[in-house]
Amino acid sequence: MNDTRMNKTSIRKNIILLYIHYLLVILWLALMFVIFWFSSQPADVSTEQSLTIGKFICKIVVSGYGEMTGITQRQYAELYDHFVRKSAHFCEYAVLGALTYNVAYLVFNYLKTRKKKDLRSIYLIISSLLWCILYASTDEIHQLFVEGRYGSSLDVILDAAGSLLGIMLVVLIRYLISKKYSPSPSEDI
Repeated sequence: MNDTRMNKTSIRKNIILLYIHYLLVILWLALMFVIFWFSSQPADVSTEQSLTIGKFICKIVVSGYGEMTGITQRQYAELYDHFVRKSAHFCEYAVLGALTYNVAYLVFNYLKTRKKKDLRSIYLIISSLLWCILYASTDEIHQLFVEGRYGSSLDVILDAAGSLLGIMLVVLIRYLISKKYSPSPSEDI
């Protein structure tokens, strides 16, 4: 009776984990679509989007911003524009890196790769990072065909750095969780 109850609990946990993984796959696909959509915006639309965020930051950081003229407010927002754009690149690719690691984990499990645990982890990290770099590269190439936009190899490097951070955060979280739930040596006795 006790084994049956533990078995049902284990099955429920596995089903919940499976649903979480597939939800993360859906989020991964949605994020790639959002990145593509942002890259499809003409330069003037893209600039206005980032200036909106710049204006919001100015409201918080710059004292007396609300009393300034519209032209002065825009000039302040333009000062933050470069930072906003590069931060957006870094952050969206950090999330993409984390989600890509999840997808790579699912693919490697589906393919039943029989590698040593350490080697398998390295494969997961490398394949996730390569996918993100490939996606960032194609995103920059795509921007070459959008009115007023250009592709930048520096953005690919920034995107790769963000991806690596996202991947390493997931690796760290998985490591900490495995340490927390792994049996201690005293329990084996």
